Amino acid sequence: MITIMITEISGAGGFHSVRYECVERPVGAFQEPVCADVIARMCCRAFGDEVPIESVVELPWGSYNNVYRVEPRSGPPVVLRVAPAPERQFRVEAALMRNEYAAAPYLAPIRDLLPRIVFADFTHEVINRDYLVETLLPGVPAPEGVGRYPRSQWSSLFHQIGAVTRRIHDVRGRAFGPVAGPLFATWSEATVAFFRTTAQDVRDAGHDERDLWELATEAERLAGILDEITEPRLLHGDGWTANFLVNPETAALTLTGVCDWDRAEWGDPLADWAIQRALLRPAGTERDAFWDGYGRPRSVADGVRQRIYQARHAVALRLDRIRLGRRDQIAVTYDEIGAILTHLRGV
Repeated sequence: MITIMITEISGAGGFHSVRYECVERPVGAFQEPVCADVIARMCCRAFGDEVPIESVVELPWGSYNNVYRVEPRSGPPVVLRVAPAPERQFRVEAALMRNEYAAAPYLAPIRDLLPRIVFADFTHEVINRDYLVETLLPGVPAPEGVGRYPRSQWSSLFHQIGAVTRRIHDVRGRAFGPVAGPLFATWSEATVAFFRTTAQDVRDAGHDERDLWELATEAERLAGILDEITEPRLLHGDGWTANFLVNPETAALTLTGVCDWDRAEWGDPLADWAIQRALLRPAGTERDAFWDGYGRPRSVADGVRQRIYQARHAVALRLDRIRLGRRDQIAVTYDEIGAILTHLRGV
């Protein structure tokens, strides 16, 4: 972390010091920090110039948005989340923060676990980036919190995550695709569009995208199987453990929050990240507690849709690794997708 003390002009015309901390990153890192004076203007726009800011501390969570804990001189602390500049976003990830904003009302069944959006600014008048101000949820990301408890208690958390995931999946939609669009009449159209758009992103990033075009072709050929899914359900889209918060001070592991649903979409619950992660874990682990909470069978047939969903997540991982410069890990996705294509060709 880098700590800077700055002097800011308050709305009343007086001066006061603001403590500003940002995460130190290598030159060229994807996440670009927002300078303190710009954050001051963002806060002024959100709260008015009569609310002076005491401190701004960047949180080292996630790898996409920049996240800051902002403490006004009076009132509770809030979270400022700043999206990447538009030119740094892949096509398939464009305006993710706006998608999160659009999806928030549909997550009403878990409203008690969500941060409340206090202010949203997508005008780019202060900074050429979207940003949101949200209430600060209690707790820490689950990977950070579970280590304080014996392994025997972890099942309780995964049971809670399974129950929350099911409540999300019970929300019904009217079309397929990202909540903010583009929307499609069928699940196959949404899936094919994802592969084609991602192929363009991978190509533009200077990597071989031919396997992704073939995935799109295979998904289109197998549209009848994908379109056995006729009722769109709400998917969180990024439900891995880091996006669930826990209270590290309670006697038992307690889920306190759900974050980062910016990849929310309407689709097949089997395709959701949380379900795919649960399917990867062997029986006799915390996976069993997840399924107990979710209320679905503990295994899923190794069918065509499941293979396509495995490809979806391998594609997403490839983009993530390209964005973060993890070139040594990109090759693994080519092997994984190659094996999936071999299976699909035989269907």
